[in-house]
Amino acid sequence: MNREPQISTARSTKLWPAHYTPLWHGDQQVGLVAVESYELGTIIGVFTRGPAFDADRRLFENAVAAEKAIATSPSKEYQAAWHAWKEACQRLQQLELSFGDLHVPIEGFTIDADWRVEFESALWWDVLLSPGHGAAKATSRWR
Repeated sequence: MNREPQISTARSTKLWPAHYTPLWHGDQQVGLVAVESYELGTIIGVFTRGPAFDADRRLFENAVAAEKAIATSPSKEYQAAWHAWKEACQRLQQLELSFGDLHVPIEGFTIDADWRVEFESALWWDVLLSPGHGAAKATSRWR
């Protein structure tokens, strides 16, 4: 696992992501992610509850419980357990979570039984901030 900090290509001089990055639901911080790896836009880390966690507690706990059920399910029920976990993760994805100080949109959010999360920054965000994109080259942020 690469634990070296990554330099953001998002026109910033800060090392990014930080060791801990906030996880947002709208403007409410639902938690922090202790970042273990960041590679090609994919972040993996351990989720800890934040000040606004209770509003979404049921969705997070359902996804964690569904992933635990995969490990204990008999082989005949494995497929159904896996689908239940994927559906629980999709319900979390529908919250339109974001991360970091810039509230970067998230795609492909998953959480496991150990509260380990994996997600990607939204592709449109990465493209918008890439050095070759017209918006990144513009001298004015507003058109």
